[in-house]
Parts: sequence; C-alpha cells; structure tokens
Amino acid sequence: MAVIPRGGPVLLVTGFGPFENYPENPSGDVAAAADGRSVAGVRVVGRRVPVRWGEAWAAVRAAVAEHAPRALLCLGVAPDPFIRLEVLAKNAARPAADVDGQHPPLFDLLRIVEGAPAAYWTTLPVGRLHGRLAQRHREMKAGNEAGAFVWAEPWPDAGWYLCNHLFYHVMHYLGGQVPYRGFVHVPRYPAAGAGPGVPRGEVLAAGVFLVEELARWLAEQEGP
Repeated sequence: MAVIPRGGPVLLVTGFGPFENYPENPSGDVAAAADGRSVAGVRVVGRRVPVRWGEAWAAVRAAVAEHAPRALLCLGVAPDPFIRLEVLAKNAARPAADVDGQHPPLFDLLRIVEGAPAAYWTTLPVGRLHGRLAQRHREMKAGNEAGAFVWAEPWPDAGWYLCNHLFYHVMHYLGGQVPYRGFVHVPRYPAAGAGPGVPRGEVLAAGVFLVEELARWLAEQEGP
C-alpha cells in the first residue's frame, strides 16, 4: 500500500528560472503561483530549479525526498503559443551551454544515462489534460472570440536541452517513488517586438489550470 504524506497526497510542480532569451521564465512562475494550493485534498508544492546541467536534477530529487509526492509535473518554456504535453523522454542531449556556460556530462552517442533505455513514455494523464485544456479553450473563445488563449497538444519531442535532460532523469530514476510523472512545456511570455502573442496573464492562468486539473485527477487515483 502506498504511503500518503500527512495532509493528503502531494503534487510536486517544478519550473525553471531565467536563461538565454527568457529573462522571465513562466514555467517557474507557474510553479510559484501553484505552491501552497490545496485542490480536492491534494497539496501542491511548487519549486523553481536552476537552468544548470549539474543542479536541475539534483534540486528535483531533493524536493521529491522532502515532500514524497505521488505526482510530479516538471515544467519548461517553449516558444509555441500552446501547452506542449510531452509524451516521450529520450536518452540523448545536445551538448549546449547552461546559464554558467557549462556543458552536460554525456556518454557515448550523447546518452544522458549510460546503459539505460533509449526512451520512456510519460506517466501523466496526457489524454485527460488535453481534453480539459481543450474544453477551457473553447469556453474562453466563446466568451471572447478575438482573445488569444492557450490550448494544448500532445507533443513527441521535449527537445535536447535541460527540459528533456530533466524529463529523462525523472522517468528513469523515480519509477519506484513517484508513480505519476512527466514534463510539460508552457508558452513563453510575449516577446518585445514579436507581436502581441499570448498575454502574460493568460499564460499563467492556463498553467495554473493545468496544475489544478492534474491535482483533481490525482485525487481520483488516490481516493478511497
């Protein structure tokens, strides 16, 4: 029988800090906005993690050890105007520099973890989240047809940077601790000179909606 932390099951949400062309990272902002919420008896813990090859996974692992979550939602940012529900973590990374100019330690063939599987499927309820975000989008457009609102798409490629690097570590190492875990990319904030894009408030609102819907789903899984 699973051990449920005191006060109800925990959903741990992580997001990244600033990096490169993202002086403000909405993934970390969503995690911060969701921190401390209680949804259907599920406690949400939000944490920011650094954009550093040597620290991001260590920070998530420490948060998992501290809070014993039943679900783990790792967030990152992408330039798309929609939420990318990542379905696959791959055992490969591009040797790009992090915020400190450091490169990742990689094994033969750019592997992240030596001798490990080539990929893992997410264990988050992608279909459920996709459907709920689609419903939200329809309702928002019905109220304001001209407005820019976030929708969602299942996505097969989490990239080659720290997002996929963290995603793979989470899937490979936490199977015995966190049954429901995966990665999602949220849209970036509107960039100066790049058109209006999705408003900042909508990016945050859609991200928090995603967290709350995952918490409701987790409550159904962990209920009596």
